[in-house]
Amino acid sequence: MLDDAYSIITDHSDFKLRRDSLRYELTWVNSKNEEVAFLFPATNTLITAKDKKELDDEIIEQLKNFQYAWTNEEKSNFNNISIGELKSDANNYSTNGKIFYIKEINNNKYFILVNGKLHYVFEPDYLVESLCNLIQNPLLSINKYIQLKHRVYGYNEVSYTLKLSDFIAYFKNNCIFYTGIEQKTEDGIKAVVIIQNSFLNFIHLLVLDLDKTDLFYTDKYLSASFYTNIPTDNIQNLFEEYKPQKKQFKLKIK
Repeated sequence: MLDDAYSIITDHSDFKLRRDSLRYELTWVNSKNEEVAFLFPATNTLITAKDKKELDDEIIEQLKNFQYAWTNEEKSNFNNISIGELKSDANNYSTNGKIFYIKEINNNKYFILVNGKLHYVFEPDYLVESLCNLIQNPLLSINKYIQLKHRVYGYNEVSYTLKLSDFIAYFKNNCIFYTGIEQKTEDGIKAVVIIQNSFLNFIHLLVLDLDKTDLFYTDKYLSASFYTNIPTDNIQNLFEEYKPQKKQFKLKIK
């Protein structure tokens, strides 16, 4: 059987790579229309040939040493927003972003119109919207720091601190950020940030419990629990049915 596959796979075979939400398929077809196909799951540990401990340790080492240099172009485009792309509610505007499983967990951005010009919402009266904006655009608070309690393989915990903008920039090329609010009170909010890598079917999870002033003062660090390299097929009942009267959802990770 292996000999047959070898005879089909030559330098002149047509090659195709297909992917769905759960697996990759590699296909070779020769001039006789004979085909060899390999299917394998889109799994982080399989494709990288690293176990979860190695992947967790790698993230810690790289995050501790990562510094992102924001370009002038990124800074100049900071408020380059077209009102025609937004949905409006009175004087407030938002993007219609992607959702993660349920509409309450999304990557929307929020804006306000001031003197005919759109600006990102970032003020204490709009705590939820400000957090969502900060996760999507860390230039809102370039000197903001986050203290991570990184829960790693073997029920261990590693603590370290870095710029929030560096944290987001580290993941932004390969992942999508989503924010969901678990609970909102007069004193603050509890939120989750889901960092999804759809190509390798895993997420990282950031759990925040914020006082209402934490976002807006550079001398106050954000504090979060951080869980990494969670396979999406290792998540059961990720969210209960959303309960708007309680403004909360539940996470259950195996």
